Amino acid sequence: MFIHNKIPLSFNFCFCCVNQYTVFLLIFNSGKIMNKILSHCIILLHCIVIFSVIIIVALTSCVPGYKNLLVSCTQENGIFEIGSFFLLLSISLYCFYTLYMIRKKKAYKNSPAMLKYVIFIIFIWILSFIAAFEEISWGQHFLEFQSGDFFTHHNHQKETNLHNLISPVLFGFIINASVYCIFIFIPIFIKFNKFDKVFKNYLNTIKIFTPSISNILIFCFAFSLQAYFIYETYSDTAALIIALILMVILIFKKKEYKNLINILHLLIIISAFIFL
Repeated sequence: MFIHNKIPLSFNFCFCCVNQYTVFLLIFNSGKIMNKILSHCIILLHCIVIFSVIIIVALTSCVPGYKNLLVSCTQENGIFEIGSFFLLLSISLYCFYTLYMIRKKKAYKNSPAMLKYVIFIIFIWILSFIAAFEEISWGQHFLEFQSGDFFTHHNHQKETNLHNLISPVLFGFIINASVYCIFIFIPIFIKFNKFDKVFKNYLNTIKIFTPSISNILIFCFAFSLQAYFIYETYSDTAALIIALILMVILIFKKKEYKNLINILHLLIIISAFIFL
């Protein structure tokens, strides 16, 4: 059964995945002991989110009494929007703490690699802070203050935020295209070793910030929840099919990625894409 309400669910869930990936990336760079403990927590969080979303979609489509469950989760101030806000805010605070510790230890001096890392952290810090408060329209959803004249006339939802100043279709396309390119297609080709000659001098740095196979599969799962094979999502349908074909080839071609967890993860994504 195809559910048109799966489209906002995928959009919100995709943000959650980006947030989780960023947390994972920051933890990866924070130390071996901390990384080992918290990375397992992130993997557990992935599993909880995956099965929670499957249950929500299944209840909405199959149980009459839960037909509005998906809508309530993905509406304004729903669980996905609030969850995204707290995840983004946590990332921002963690970035600030990381920058404070780096400055305190003066670890960035005489280290070009650390300087690149600091620039990356500053970028994520600013971006996550702005994105967190954009999610709640800078507190308007909770404080219920009125929008100014500019936002009333130019904002598509008449809210105090920036991302609704442009067309929702265009904004959605920018987000989806960015996630597909940055977090799915480019990482897949990097793992196929297709960029080794092109980015020879920067490859080690690029690989540090490349999502793992598990992270790529999480992003694919997010997109598998859209209502596919309809006019509005033809491009998304084609992009996901290509991504899944590439993932199948990668997992079965590269021995280091061919394991039971990745195969099961891939099967869950394909099942969600076809049956939910």
